Amino acid sequence: MVYRLRDIITDLRNELQTYSFPTQENEIRFFKVQKPELLRRLLYFHKMCRIEKQCPNGSNEVIRKHLIAELDNLTYFFNRNLDFYQYYRSHSTMYDK
Repeated sequence: MVYRLRDIITDLRNELQTYSFPTQENEIRFFKVQKPELLRRLLYFHKMCRIEKQCPNGSNEVIRKHLIAELDNLTYFFNRNLDFYQYYRSHSTMYDK
């Protein structure tokens, strides 16, 4: 799956290098709306695939501890980037340029 995601991202980069947007509004919409959504989905599936691949064999307790540790890592990352998430979710644009 990682190789498939890498191929998709490479194809997207190649497509964007040769593509010219009809209007500036279309270009802004792509980079502000469509591209982040696509990358967010790709990163989500990549992260889920990594978590599943690294899941240890063993009892339910071992698997539970692994998943709790992964959740703690995600919570830590979210808390460290809370300002950005609040800015993004409020649809602010004052720092975009």
